[in-house]
Amino acid sequence: MALCDESESTADERNAFASELETQLSETEAAFQELHESFATLTEQLERSRRAAAGKQLRISTIERQLQELSGQSRDLQGTLTTERNNRNRLEWLFLSFIAVMLIVMVLLAGYG
Repeated sequence: MALCDESESTADERNAFASELETQLSETEAAFQELHESFATLTEQLERSRRAAAGKQLRISTIERQLQELSGQSRDLQGTLTTERNNRNRLEWLFLSFIAVMLIVMVLLAGYG
């Protein structure tokens, strides 16, 4: 009878150990599934973040290109305005020179007349 009790006790211990292992396995599987879902979520968020960053980088590149174009246009306009100002100054000096010559001619004609 002692042998029977011992074997039943050993069988109970084995069953308890197997049950504990099954419980731990279930908990481990649940934790793994949770980690897998978290990983999937984080991967999705990372991909969205990358796409958003790529979109922002594209917009920044477009704006930089536009700024370079505007800078070139600004330099061109500045050159055009400088040329126009120089032409205007030349015309003003020519007009003043013409008036001065006319005054001298009038003074000379009035003095000899």
